[in-house]
Amino acid sequence: MKKVLKVYLKSLPEINAQEVAKVMGKDAIKNKDIVFPFSKSTRKQLRSLKDKKLSKLHLEGFQQFYTAYDIFQPDVNIEITEFDEENQSALYRFTNSIFLEDNDDYVYHIFFMVGITEGIIEEALERGVQVSIEKIHVAKDKKNSFFEIKIEIEPI
Repeated sequence: MKKVLKVYLKSLPEINAQEVAKVMGKDAIKNKDIVFPFSKSTRKQLRSLKDKKLSKLHLEGFQQFYTAYDIFQPDVNIEITEFDEENQSALYRFTNSIFLEDNDDYVYHIFFMVGITEGIIEEALERGVQVSIEKIHVAKDKKNSFFEIKIEIEPI
């Protein structure tokens, strides 16, 4: 087993480790390794969107969804910076996250959490969902650092 682990760890720099982190997060949801205790109203809200075209209001609701589980910290600020109703997508900017404080040591964690987000939304809507990191900006303090993720939902 030690040998297998060494081979795995040695090969990480040669693969897209960020994409692997995202897949691990999504698989954790799919395999029920990670289960978030959403309230009944949050679950009902997510399920009610299953057969509907999403509006800006729905995508703004995902801002509340993020704070329902403590992925990016409770004091993180989330705003929609772009919205495309026709293509069912939105760009979210996260600021004030401890994951971007002074360094990029936690970038893989962000990819992992993006995978979890994709898995949760895809499972709830029973549609194809693509969540991607569009930009990561690390500054000297977390107040000036941010990352942007884009959520694209397969149209009905």
